[in-house]
Amino acid sequence: MVTGVRESLGEEFRELTGPTHSCPICDARMAVVDGSLPGYVEGTSFAILDCTSCHLGQAYPTSADPSFYEMVYHNKWHVPGYSRYWYYRDFLLHHPKKGLEFLSSFEPCYWGVRRTLEEEGVRQDTRVLDVGSGLGYLTAVLRRGGLEAWGLEMSADAVRAAQAAFGPWYIQGSVEHGLSQLRGSFDLVLMIELIEHVDDPARLIEQAFSLVRPGGRLLVTTPNKSYFPSETWRTDPPPNHLWWFSEQSISRLADKLRLHCRFLDQTEYYRIHPGDRTPPQLEGPVLGSDGTCLKRESYLRRGLRATGSVQLARSLRDLTLRATARIAREGPGSHTAHRGPDMCAIFSEAK
Repeated sequence: MVTGVRESLGEEFRELTGPTHSCPICDARMAVVDGSLPGYVEGTSFAILDCTSCHLGQAYPTSADPSFYEMVYHNKWHVPGYSRYWYYRDFLLHHPKKGLEFLSSFEPCYWGVRRTLEEEGVRQDTRVLDVGSGLGYLTAVLRRGGLEAWGLEMSADAVRAAQAAFGPWYIQGSVEHGLSQLRGSFDLVLMIELIEHVDDPARLIEQAFSLVRPGGRLLVTTPNKSYFPSETWRTDPPPNHLWWFSEQSISRLADKLRLHCRFLDQTEYYRIHPGDRTPPQLEGPVLGSDGTCLKRESYLRRGLRATGSVQLARSLRDLTLRATARIAREGPGSHTAHRGPDMCAIFSEAK
């Protein structure tokens, strides 16, 4: 196991496995648990590290590559896990009366947004910033719900496309640069499925929270390592995902930043959608070294998306699973557990 990473990393191997390689969150020792995990792109491999204290998972080398995402977007209608975003965008673009309730029935991260807004109380003057707004559909449905929502996105192309589709509610930039005038301006800042992709998630969270007004909240969603305690890396292959956060690591990070953190109880979502508790594992490689797509979304799923039947298919699946659980006389068990494969963490000022 360790031989593979020694050969691929060369001189960096000594630093990687030595006692000086510590967790970027809690400073405990990082242990190599897989020396050569196949990457997202054919011919690449990564070492997987696990913190011996807070159980943060880290891919090594830990570096986000913009050219990688260019390859992903070139195959956007075929790559498993990404094509659904274009489905959401196109569906919401052509169904202007659909809003956050529609999105929240598909994924726990969007359910977490709706739940947080319900808890905080939605007012007409509530200001929301969607960091990493991407295709723009989440910002758009928040606007449809009467919120003063803005999208922040680094990609100029994505901003132009979102503005053309949904309106002038998108800013090209990042929380690190050019937003000093917006500090303390937002009631709620969202980072939906973002921190697992970046080089320095702790700094990103710190800077994003600086945009929150006193008494406001920062909602962060990300794959949950605590739900799979015996797994080495049950999230997207690197470099798509560079980190796999446990609940302990998020709590330690909040302490380090002198913030309060709590996790949304997801019982309600998984009671309605029990099938989402066992998402398929995406293993590398997904893309060829020339950018071609090696693994594609199934024709069945693509057909369901094309005909607008995804929601019906999911409802039938979940209905069957709930009926099976009742027939088997299962107790609450996994169907009412408070956590799932994706966590929703809410950051606020420390009390």
